[in-house]
Amino acid sequence: KKVQEELDAVLGGVRLPEFEDMATLPYTVAAYKETMRWHPLLPLGVAHAATQDDVIDGYFIPRGAIVFGNSWVLLREEADFGPDTDKFDPGRFMEPGRRDPRQTGAFGYGRRMCPGRYMAENSLFIAVASILQNFDITPPRDSSGKEVMPEYEWTSGLFSYVIG
Repeated sequence: KKVQEELDAVLGGVRLPEFEDMATLPYTVAAYKETMRWHPLLPLGVAHAATQDDVIDGYFIPRGAIVFGNSWVLLREEADFGPDTDKFDPGRFMEPGRRDPRQTGAFGYGRRMCPGRYMAENSLFIAVASILQNFDITPPRDSSGKEVMPEYEWTSGLFSYVIG
Protein backbone atom coordinates (compact mmCIF):
# COMPACT_ATOMS: atom_id res chain seq x y z
CA LYS A 1 0.00 0.00 0.00
CA LYS A 2 2.80 2.44 0.85
CA VAL A 3 4.34 1.97 -2.60
CA GLN A 4 0.96 2.60 -4.27
CA GLU A 5 0.43 5.74 -2.18
CA GLU A 6 3.87 7.05 -3.13
CA LEU A 7 3.34 6.26 -6.82
CA ASP A 8 -0.06 8.00 -6.78
CA ALA A 9 1.38 11.06 -5.01
CA VAL A 10 4.30 11.43 -7.44
CA LEU A 11 2.69 10.30 -10.71
CA GLY A 12 -0.84 11.51 -10.01
CA GLY A 13 -2.34 8.41 -11.58
CA VAL A 14 -1.99 9.97 -15.04
CA ARG A 15 1.14 8.26 -16.37
CA LEU A 16 3.28 5.19 -15.90
CA PRO A 17 6.58 5.34 -14.00
CA GLU A 18 9.77 6.15 -15.89
CA PHE A 19 13.44 5.64 -15.06
CA GLU A 20 13.80 9.31 -14.14
CA ASP A 21 11.16 8.86 -11.42
CA MET A 22 13.43 6.67 -9.29
CA ALA A 23 14.90 9.74 -7.56
CA THR A 24 11.44 10.88 -6.44
CA LEU A 25 10.18 7.44 -5.35
CA PRO A 26 12.35 6.53 -2.33
CA TYR A 27 9.93 4.02 -0.78
CA THR A 28 9.37 2.29 -4.12
CA VAL A 29 13.15 2.00 -4.54
CA ALA A 30 13.40 0.71 -0.94
CA ALA A 31 10.77 -1.96 -1.72
CA TYR A 32 12.75 -2.95 -4.81
CA LYS A 33 15.97 -3.22 -2.78
CA GLU A 34 14.21 -5.30 -0.13
CA THR A 35 12.88 -7.61 -2.85
CA MET A 36 16.46 -8.13 -4.07
CA ARG A 37 17.70 -8.76 -0.52
CA TRP A 38 14.94 -10.88 0.98
CA HIS A 39 15.13 -14.04 -1.15
CA PRO A 40 17.81 -13.99 -3.86
CA LEU A 41 17.18 -16.28 -6.81
CA LEU A 42 20.74 -17.63 -6.60
CA PRO A 43 21.49 -17.74 -2.85
CA LEU A 44 24.91 -19.28 -3.50
CA GLY A 45 25.73 -17.10 -6.48
CA VAL A 46 27.49 -18.61 -9.48
CA ALA A 47 30.28 -21.16 -9.08
CA HIS A 48 33.84 -20.03 -9.75
CA ALA A 49 37.19 -21.81 -9.74
CA ALA A 50 40.10 -20.49 -7.69
CA THR A 51 42.84 -19.41 -10.10
CA GLN A 52 45.59 -19.79 -7.51
CA ASP A 53 46.16 -21.18 -4.03
CA ASP A 54 44.82 -18.81 -1.39
CA VAL A 55 44.17 -18.61 2.34
CA ILE A 56 41.02 -16.85 3.55
CA ASP A 57 40.47 -16.48 7.30
CA GLY A 58 42.84 -19.38 7.92
CA TYR A 59 41.18 -21.70 5.38
CA PHE A 60 43.36 -23.00 2.56
CA ILE A 61 41.70 -22.76 -0.87
CA PRO A 62 43.66 -24.80 -3.45
CA ARG A 63 44.00 -23.68 -7.05
CA GLY A 64 41.13 -25.12 -9.12
CA ALA A 65 38.76 -25.48 -6.15
CA ILE A 66 35.13 -24.65 -6.92
CA VAL A 67 33.99 -21.75 -4.73
CA PHE A 68 30.65 -20.05 -4.17
CA GLY A 69 29.95 -16.63 -2.68
CA ASN A 70 27.18 -17.18 -0.13
CA SER A 71 24.80 -14.32 -1.00
CA TRP A 72 22.17 -15.71 1.37
CA VAL A 73 24.38 -15.09 4.40
CA LEU A 74 25.64 -11.70 3.18
CA LEU A 75 22.08 -10.48 2.56
CA ARG A 76 21.10 -11.41 6.13
CA GLU A 77 23.88 -9.61 8.00
CA GLU A 78 22.19 -7.67 10.81
CA ALA A 79 25.10 -5.20 10.87
CA ASP A 80 24.24 -4.23 7.28
CA PHE A 81 20.47 -4.71 7.15
CA GLY A 82 19.24 -4.39 10.73
CA PRO A 83 17.26 -6.86 12.83
CA ASP A 84 14.68 -9.38 11.60
CA THR A 85 16.35 -10.03 8.26
CA ASP A 86 13.97 -12.93 7.55
CA LYS A 87 11.09 -10.43 7.52
CA PHE A 88 10.20 -8.44 4.37
CA ASP A 89 10.59 -4.79 5.44
CA PRO A 90 11.30 -2.08 2.83
CA GLY A 91 11.49 0.46 5.67
CA ARG A 92 14.96 -0.82 6.54
CA PHE A 93 16.25 1.01 3.43
CA MET A 94 14.67 4.29 4.48
CA GLU A 95 17.23 4.43 7.31
CA PRO A 96 20.65 5.90 6.47
CA GLY A 97 23.64 3.59 6.42
CA ARG A 98 22.01 0.43 5.11
CA ARG A 99 24.08 -1.48 2.58
CA ASP A 100 22.66 -1.74 -0.92
CA PRO A 101 21.82 -5.42 -1.58
CA ARG A 102 22.59 -4.94 -5.26
CA GLN A 103 26.24 -4.52 -4.22
CA THR A 104 26.18 -7.38 -1.70
CA GLY A 105 25.59 -10.42 -3.81
CA ALA A 106 22.26 -10.12 -5.56
CA PHE A 107 24.14 -9.76 -8.87
CA GLY A 108 27.42 -11.41 -7.95
CA TYR A 109 30.69 -9.89 -6.82
CA GLY A 110 33.60 -7.82 -8.07
CA ARG A 111 34.88 -8.32 -11.61
CA ARG A 112 32.47 -11.20 -12.14
CA MET A 113 29.38 -9.16 -11.29
CA CYS A 114 26.50 -9.75 -13.73
CA PRO A 115 27.06 -7.58 -16.83
CA GLY A 116 23.29 -7.28 -17.35
CA ARG A 117 22.56 -6.00 -13.84
CA TYR A 118 21.76 -2.43 -14.87
CA MET A 119 19.29 -3.56 -17.50
CA ALA A 120 17.77 -6.03 -15.02
CA GLU A 121 17.52 -3.42 -12.25
CA ASN A 122 15.88 -0.82 -14.47
CA SER A 123 13.52 -3.29 -16.12
CA LEU A 124 12.51 -4.79 -12.78
CA PHE A 125 11.94 -1.35 -11.24
CA ILE A 126 9.68 -0.27 -14.12
CA ALA A 127 7.78 -3.58 -14.15
CA VAL A 128 7.21 -3.69 -10.38
CA ALA A 129 6.30 0.00 -10.12
CA SER A 130 3.87 -0.28 -13.05
CA ILE A 131 2.19 -3.38 -11.62
CA LEU A 132 1.86 -1.88 -8.14
CA GLN A 133 0.57 1.39 -9.56
CA ASN A 134 -2.20 -0.31 -11.51
CA PHE A 135 -3.20 -3.34 -9.45
CA ASP A 136 -4.12 -4.03 -5.84
CA ILE A 137 -2.23 -7.09 -4.68
CA THR A 138 -3.84 -8.39 -1.52
CA PRO A 139 -4.00 -11.69 0.33
CA PRO A 140 -7.04 -13.91 -0.21
CA ARG A 141 -10.02 -13.56 2.13
CA ASP A 142 -11.90 -16.23 4.01
CA SER A 143 -15.70 -16.63 3.98
CA SER A 144 -16.07 -13.87 6.60
CA GLY A 145 -13.98 -11.42 4.55
CA LYS A 146 -10.91 -11.58 6.79
CA GLU A 147 -7.52 -11.55 5.04
CA VAL A 148 -5.73 -14.90 5.17
CA MET A 149 -1.97 -14.71 4.81
CA PRO A 150 -0.82 -17.51 2.50
CA GLU A 151 1.60 -20.07 3.85
CA TYR A 152 4.55 -20.82 1.63
CA GLU A 153 7.99 -22.33 1.69
CA TRP A 154 11.13 -21.59 -0.26
CA THR A 155 13.36 -24.15 -1.86
CA SER A 156 16.94 -24.31 -0.68
CA GLY A 157 19.83 -25.06 -2.94
CA LEU A 158 21.44 -23.52 -5.98
CA PHE A 159 18.13 -21.83 -6.97
CA SER A 160 15.56 -20.44 -4.54
CA TYR A 161 11.87 -20.11 -5.38
CA VAL A 162 8.48 -20.39 -3.68
CA ILE A 163 6.81 -23.77 -3.35
CA GLY A 164 3.35 -24.45 -2.01
